[in-house]
Parts: sequence; C-alpha cells; structure tokens
Amino acid sequence: MKKYLLSISFLFLSIFVMGQSALKVNSIEFKANYYKFKGQIIDVRTAQEFAEGHIEGAKNIDITNDTFESEIEKLDKNQAFFVYCAIGVRSGRAAGLLRKKGFKNVIDLNGGYEDLLKVGMKNAK
Repeated sequence: MKKYLLSISFLFLSIFVMGQSALKVNSIEFKANYYKFKGQIIDVRTAQEFAEGHIEGAKNIDITNDTFESEIEKLDKNQAFFVYCAIGVRSGRAAGLLRKKGFKNVIDLNGGYEDLLKVGMKNAK
C-alpha cells in the first residue's frame, strides 16, 4: 500500500513539474515551431553578445540583468515565446521564469545561438 501511494504521489508530482516547464527543443524544432507559430524570439544573452550577432527579429532581454523580471512582465503572456542563449543554460533559466510568471507558450532552445545559425535562422549584426 505504501508503494502504491508513493507511486501515485510521484506521478502527480511529475505531471505538475512537466506542466510548469517549458518545451525544450533542438534547433530544427525551434526553427520549425517559430515559423509555424510566429511568436517572439527572446535572446537572453548580454547586450555585448547580442551586439556581436543575433537572430533577426530577436528581442534582447538579458537574464543576468536585474531588470529581467520587470522586462518580461511587459510581454503578452498569451503569445508564443522562443528563448535562446549561447549554449542553453541561461535560456533554460529564463524559460522557467517565464512559465512561473504565467506564460503559456514557451519554447526553449536546447543548444544555442550557433546551432540556430546552422539550421538557417537569419543572423543580424
């Protein structure tokens, strides 16, 4: 009986956690979903990294900046958001914060900026 209750508890916890996390995808899925849903691309790297090159149309909201949370509060929570950084660590944190703040459609790139360039996302400098 204890094992049964433990299993049920674990199942509910897993469902809750999955419901709160962003969809983590590879660069091909990221690109396909972006062109399908036409959401907003968010680059969470620093302003310097962004200035060195970014995906065309991306909005730069630096996750390491103290104003990150106030900046994301200005966004439409019902819009689809595509989040990326250099390698996927910062975008994972940002996507988690977006979901925690009530954003429903958050897609997080598992990889980074260079991976997006490899699949043909347009680079802006």
